[in-house]
Amino acid sequence: MKPQVSAFTSSDALKHSDATALLKALALKKVSQKELLYSAIARAEKVNPALNAIAYADFDKSIDEYKKSTNGVFAGIPSFGKDLAVFKGMPARFGSKCVPGHLRTKDDWMAKLFKSTGVNVIGKSTSSAFGFLPLVHTALHGATKNPYHIEYSSGGSSGGAAALVASGVVPIAHANDGGGSIRIPAAHCNLIGLKPSRGRDPKAMTRFLPVDVVSEGILSRSVRDTHLYLKGVEHYTKKPFLKQRSDKTYKIGLLLDTSNGHKVNDQVLKAVKKTAEVLAHEKHQIIPIDNPFKNINLEESFQLFFSFLAFFSLNLGRVSHGLSFDKKKAEPFTRGLSDYFWKHKFAFTSALKVLRSASAHYKALFNKVDLLLSPVWNTTVPKNNALGHHLSFEDNLSLLFAHLNFPVIQNIVGAPAVSLPVAFCDKGLPIGIQFAADLNAESTLLDIAYFLEERGHLTAAYDPDW
Repeated sequence: MKPQVSAFTSSDALKHSDATALLKALALKKVSQKELLYSAIARAEKVNPALNAIAYADFDKSIDEYKKSTNGVFAGIPSFGKDLAVFKGMPARFGSKCVPGHLRTKDDWMAKLFKSTGVNVIGKSTSSAFGFLPLVHTALHGATKNPYHIEYSSGGSSGGAAALVASGVVPIAHANDGGGSIRIPAAHCNLIGLKPSRGRDPKAMTRFLPVDVVSEGILSRSVRDTHLYLKGVEHYTKKPFLKQRSDKTYKIGLLLDTSNGHKVNDQVLKAVKKTAEVLAHEKHQIIPIDNPFKNINLEESFQLFFSFLAFFSLNLGRVSHGLSFDKKKAEPFTRGLSDYFWKHKFAFTSALKVLRSASAHYKALFNKVDLLLSPVWNTTVPKNNALGHHLSFEDNLSLLFAHLNFPVIQNIVGAPAVSLPVAFCDKGLPIGIQFAADLNAESTLLDIAYFLEERGHLTAAYDPDW
C-alpha cells in the first residue's frame, strides 16, 4: 500500500475544487448537487479503507432520500458531521464503545448549526473518545490515518474530518474544538482550521460549563471556504463575525516558548520563524514575547477541568445516551481522567480560578499586539500509535503535555485562533502555524490568512475554478 492516499481526480464533479468554486459551478449549472453527492460517495469508498476516517456511512440513505438543498451558504455541498455531534438518523458514539450505536431521533445544537449552512451530510467522521485526545486511535474505530502518510496521525479530535477533507473526499467537514481539536488536525493535514470565539454558539449546551472551552467550526482547504462558513452561521450570533477586509499592517507577537518548558521541534520553529520573516518583509511588525502563562499552573488546571468533563461524561452517560450506555467500556484515558477528577475534586475550585485568571494575562498581550503567532503542535506530525487506547492513562498524559501547549490557551480564555498550513517537514508531512487574536476578532485572523494565501505562502492546494 502506498503511504500517500488521495481521492482527487479531474474526472468527476468535485474535481480539485474548494466549496466556493463548486457553488459557482452549481449556480452556472455546470454540475448538479446529485453529481456532487455521487462523486463524494465514490471518493469515500475509494480511500476510506486506507484512511479509516468514517465512523458511519449514510450513503444509501443519502441517495434514496436525496433532496436538493436550496438554503444556506453551502447548499448542496456534500460533507460529514463529526462523531461528537448528534445528527438525526445516524448513530452518535462519541468515539467510544461506551455509547450505544442506535440511530438518533433528532439533531443536537451542533448538528443544527452545521446543517444550517445547507450541507448534504452523508456520514459521520471519526473522533477520539469523547474528544479527549488530540489524535484518533480508539478501541471503537482504531487509528485514523494521515492522507500524506498513513503511518502518521491526522490529528484529533477532529481527525476523521481532516483526513476526509485533505484526501479530497469532501471540500469541507464539520469540526469542533475544546483544546485544539480543529487546529491540530488542520496543522497535521495541510488545512485551514479556525476556532471561533466563545459565545458564537449561543444555544450550545457547553455554555453551561464552568468554563466554556468548546467552539464549532469546519476544516477546509481554502481561506474563503472558512470565511463563507462564518458568514453562514453569523445570524446565530449576537455580534457579527466579520468586518470589511483590511490591508492594514499588524503588530504581531511572536510566541515560541511553551508554558511548561517542553521544547519545540526545530522544523516547527523554522516554519514559524519563516512566516514571521515573510510578514516582517511585508511591513508587519514582529514583536518577540515571552510566554505569560509560565507561572500560573495552566496545564495542571486544564487537566483537572478535562477530568471533570470525563467524570460527568461517564457518570451521566445514561442520561445523555440512554440506558445502554456502559461506562465499564471506557478507554483507559477516559477512565483515568474520570478517576483523576474524583481524587482531586477538592482542588477543582482552585483550578477554575487559575483558568479564569488566564484571561487577564491574555488580554494584557493584546494591549501590545494585534495578533499572536506561534506553533500549533510542539513537534512534527506524530505516528498513529503516539497516543491512544493502547496506552495507559499515565503514558497518554505525559506524552500529551509534551506535545500540546499552544492551542489550549485560546480554549481557556475563549479567544479565536486559526491554524494555517505553511510548510512540510523532512518526511513530507505538513506543518501548521497558529495565529490567535483577541475575543471576537475573527476578522483580524481572516485578514492575515488571506494576506498569506494571496501571496502564495500557504501550502493548502485547491483549484479556485471548477
